[in-house]
This record gives sequence, structure tokens and C-alpha cells, in this order.
Amino acid sequence: MANNLLPARLGEIIRVYVIGKTADISKSASFATIVYERIVDVFALLALLWFTMLRSSGPAWLKSSGLLVLTFNLALLACLFFMHRYQETSGRIVGRLSRPLPAKWRDRLIGIIENFTTGLSTLRNRRVFLPITIISVLVWLAPILRAYLCFAALALDLPLMAGVSVIVLVSLGSMIPSAPGYIGTTQYACVISLAIYGVGKDEALAFSVLFHATQLLPNMVAGLLCLWREGMNFGDLSKRA
Repeated sequence: MANNLLPARLGEIIRVYVIGKTADISKSASFATIVYERIVDVFALLALLWFTMLRSSGPAWLKSSGLLVLTFNLALLACLFFMHRYQETSGRIVGRLSRPLPAKWRDRLIGIIENFTTGLSTLRNRRVFLPITIISVLVWLAPILRAYLCFAALALDLPLMAGVSVIVLVSLGSMIPSAPGYIGTTQYACVISLAIYGVGKDEALAFSVLFHATQLLPNMVAGLLCLWREGMNFGDLSKRA
């Protein structure tokens, strides 16, 4: 909801605060869970991307973007595993790198890193990998089905695989800091993804408006209701972000 109302994906920062407050954990540990969740999401997205490329041809830049995202994601995952497995070593490295900082800032930074590594406890719990994988698949199947239903609503005779292409490109586009609600990037991604299937720009733009509305409105209503239920104020959250 916050990402839809605020620019530059500031909703992720709000998530850190909300999870930390409702779950009574430090903001650093809360941020660690969000980073790990995003890594799992990106791997699921990349799997969809490769599957799409096997079934239909796509622009060369899309393949290059996928490889770049995969490289970054693997590097980030390796960094998280190192920080979790070698917490003392990670603390010493941070301590050495932060020597130029004042002692107060250095101690606070080390404390943040320690809380962050505590939040990575999921990495050592093998029992959660299967549930996380299943939930991630379901999370990505929902918008694919939504895209397919939007095709039907606009009488676009497109296969389910076209919905996969839309979700992959829209998701890649949403990683770029943009206007509130990803306005503009979503429309551009829809036009590009549907061009692969021979859909004209006017029809693709009409689809993007409908698809975007089915994404924005339910999320915003549900998010505001949950915010009200938790007794939080969106204005205060915006200031924190």
C-alpha cells in the first residue's frame, strides 16, 4: 500500500518499521527478513523469466537484464550466508571499515549489523525452505492469473504465457525507483511485453490501465484497513520513511 502511495519504494522502509513494531523485534532484524524475502522473490521471478524465454523469443536486453539481476542476487545471497555463518568475522570487518567514524556511530553501526545477522536465523532453519518456496510460487501465480483475466476482459486472445511475460517485465520495472504506484513503468512494461505477442500499443496501453487498477485498488484498500486495525497513522509512517 505504501509503495503505491509513496515514491522510490519507500514502502519497504515502512515495512521495516511496521514489522519491527508489531513483532517486537529490532528494525535491523526486521530489515534482514525483508532482504531475505526479496532474494527468494527474485529467484522465483528469474525462474519465470527463463521459462518465458524458453517458450517465446524476447528482446536481447531482457536476457541481459535477467543475467545481471541473477548475478547481483547470487552475490547478495552469498553475502548474507557469510554474515550469518561468520557473525564474529563480519562484526570485525564492519569494525575495521568503520574506524574513520566517531566512536558513537561506529558502535551503533556494529549493533545494527549484529541485529541484522540475528534476523537471518531463517537461513539455518531448513524446515522453512519448502514453505517459503511454495508460498513464493503462489504469490507469483496470483498476478499471472490476474493478467490472464484482464486479457479475457479486453477480448485479447493471448495464452497464459503472455501473463507470465507481463508479470516478469512489470516486476523488473518495479525494481527501479519510480513515481508512486509505479505509474509509467507499469505501462511501459506492459506495452513491451505484449509487443512480443503482436499486440499493438493502443491495446497494450488499455490493458495496462485495467491491469494496474486491479493491482492498485485492492492493495491500497487492504493496506489502509490493516493500518487502521494496527492503530497506525499513514502520515506518521510517511514522515518516518
